[in-house]
Amino acid sequence: MRNSARRAALVLAAALAAVAGQARACGACVEDRVAAVYDHAVVEGAARRGHGVAFLALEGSLPFDGKRGRAVRAALVAATGVDRDTVRVSLENASCSAAFDPARASVETIVAEVNRRLARRGLAVASLRAGGGGKAARAD
Repeated sequence: MRNSARRAALVLAAALAAVAGQARACGACVEDRVAAVYDHAVVEGAARRGHGVAFLALEGSLPFDGKRGRAVRAALVAATGVDRDTVRVSLENASCSAAFDPARASVETIVAEVNRRLARRGLAVASLRAGGGGKAARAD
């Protein structure tokens, strides 16, 4: 009886390990990060101007302190096409956002430019979700 219980436990553990390796994120983390930097006035203003809003994940070495937050804000403000007064940063949720003019820059070019500016600080951003400017919001 002990051997069959042990065998059943091993089979169950192997099955769970196999399934866990294939598990996908549910999106709750993405939604939490987006919510932390979501500003309805920014989104509405961007829509009126035909601009998009990019929600970005902050990546890199910890801690995400005030100095690094200022660096992220400065890099976003300086990026081509970003509407400077729309930049939002949440260090607690490791996310940031900004409205942008899609006629001047895409999310991909903004991410690349910001990452060039942040590389020496061991920081980077990655697209979580973007939309507007005539395009529906999408999760990346």
